Amino acid sequence: IEERKWLYDLKREDAKRVHDRSNEFHVDANMATIDGANLALRTLVLINGGAAIAVLTFLGGVASKDKVDFAKIGNVAYTVRYFALGVATALVAMALAYFTNYFMAGYESAKTRTWEHPYIEETARSKRMRRANISFHTAAFLAAFASLSLFVIGMFSTSNRITILLAN
Repeated sequence: IEERKWLYDLKREDAKRVHDRSNEFHVDANMATIDGANLALRTLVLINGGAAIAVLTFLGGVASKDKVDFAKIGNVAYTVRYFALGVATALVAMALAYFTNYFMAGYESAKTRTWEHPYIEETARSKRMRRANISFHTAAFLAAFASLSLFVIGMFSTSNRITILLAN
């Protein structure tokens, strides 16, 4: 009986260490993920918004000249839409990133902690949370990639249209 109690206490201490490591990992990984995603998404908003402002500022300077074909200025101004959509998709990605983090926290907290090895077990709820987490993570990544793609398309389109504007 004494040996069983000792073994039980030993397993209990092992379980507590595993539980603590799991909790610590969850906190650290979640913070790193949130910080990295926020920085990347804020950067996408900044580069798309900054590009839109730069194009509009350039057009304001060109429009103040005497010999200007306003139809060609309109062609360049059209490219601002890419940057505006880039900002919008980056904001959507931010919202999706929030839900990614929400479901990751739900996934970890929905697991059952036990006193027997492996000490943490998945539940039906934790599995659902994990699937939702993966879905939102994938959608956030795709939205961020779309925002970056819109920035690149906008830059090439703006460059081409400014070249045509200045050629005449």
